[in-house]
Amino acid sequence: MLAAALAWAMSCPAPALSLAEPAPAMRIELGRRLFNDSALSRDGSVSCASCHDPKRAFTDGKAVSTGIGGAPGTRNAPSLLNIAYATSLFWERSLRSMPLAQGDNDLYQAPGSF
Repeated sequence: MLAAALAWAMSCPAPALSLAEPAPAMRIELGRRLFNDSALSRDGSVSCASCHDPKRAFTDGKAVSTGIGGAPGTRNAPSLLNIAYATSLFWERSLRSMPLAQGDNDLYQAPGSF
């Protein structure tokens, strides 16, 4: 499954990058650090990578994801493959950027994060 998902993702054209923004390598490294930083969660115990595991096609492989202290969530973690092409975020497709997600799910986020 992972191999097929990765092959499909790699077949898509590269997303356009703005020349007005910092160098792509710097942006990629910042994204990698933030994605793996558990300090962004309410108690510092989970990061984005906790549920969006690159080894599982950026999902956690669970029917319902767990949050801080093992608390059950209400949804599973969708794959982040090709997220650069997404026009909205989350299952209900209500958000267009992460900054708007503040407080959306207290199981994972720190107050004032994003």
